[in-house]
Amino acid sequence: MIVSLDQKIEGVREARYVKNRTALLFRLLKKYIDSTRALNYSLKDLLTLYKGKYKLLSVLLYPIPLLLGKYSYEKGVNNWVLYSYKATYSLTNPKDLGLQISDDYISIGYPIPFMIFKNRKYFISLDEFEKILKERLGEMKKFSYRDYIIYAKNETAFKHTFEAYYA
Repeated sequence: MIVSLDQKIEGVREARYVKNRTALLFRLLKKYIDSTRALNYSLKDLLTLYKGKYKLLSVLLYPIPLLLGKYSYEKGVNNWVLYSYKATYSLTNPKDLGLQISDDYISIGYPIPFMIFKNRKYFISLDEFEKILKERLGEMKKFSYRDYIIYAKNETAFKHTFEAYYA
């Protein structure tokens, strides 16, 4: 029995929730405002994130989240990068916690914010990330899928991760 199935949408993901173009535009505007506020995106972040005509649109719309107020864990720092930084440095091997877990289920991806927002405060390079992983989780194998980099204890762990998040 299939309980749920993620609907595959060509083009704009938000289109599956609306019935007409006007509703889609309002939904996309709300998503832009919410994400800019929640992730504390700076104008520099938005210019990095968006391409082409969306870059100009993001600049024109940027005052809206500024007026509504952005949520900041640290002034001037993108919350997505800060969260990824703190998550990386707080990594703990589940076996060190006394958990009986198979290596077939130990994997982690190189955080997307580090791929997008390079050279920002709290950025962790791929080499530095690998050193942290080795120190905290032990030897890991490196796998690539599209633009993603996944570290796993073995090929089975990569397969489990791939099936859960990328397939």
